[in-house]
Amino acid sequence: MSPPPTTFHPSPSQIHQTRFILLRLLPLELVDPILHTAHYYTLHTSLRTTRRVLHDCAEEYVVSARMTGKEVREVRFRIESHDQGWSDCPEYDGGCDGSWTWFEAKLGRGEGEEGWVVAKNLRAVGEWQVHQVVWDHTHEMVSKIQKGDSVALRTVALYPGWLNYVRRAEIDIFCWL
Repeated sequence: MSPPPTTFHPSPSQIHQTRFILLRLLPLELVDPILHTAHYYTLHTSLRTTRRVLHDCAEEYVVSARMTGKEVREVRFRIESHDQGWSDCPEYDGGCDGSWTWFEAKLGRGEGEEGWVVAKNLRAVGEWQVHQVVWDHTHEMVSKIQKGDSVALRTVALYPGWLNYVRRAEIDIFCWL
């Protein structure tokens, strides 16, 4: 279920206060599910708007702040990017198959952590693409986030000749108490 459109994101104290008010009227078994359905979560946003072109490498593009012990309920990624705009195998052009430029998320715990593919650029498409990806608390990476972790979005161009152009990426992390 996608969250309702909203621009308000409560602070932890506002979540506690709202829970307290609702608990005066309803049992706990109803209060927390109501707040989860409303996506009544704090929001932590990390944004980078620097144009980068990667060639035959991978690097972190944007990294979130470290988590402070709150339960992460959802992570959203919004990326604007494209590849080099051409290829020598036109049968794959325009799709993600055979694309060697992508983005992956990693937890900031140190080297050797596994990564999860967030989005791939369309192969041989030189126009800017917007990738929007939402992972809820059931996604493997989101369920593994612990206190002190950060979320890093890495941009990858795997082979010589492959270029990953990125001009904007945002990570939104929604947390419960």
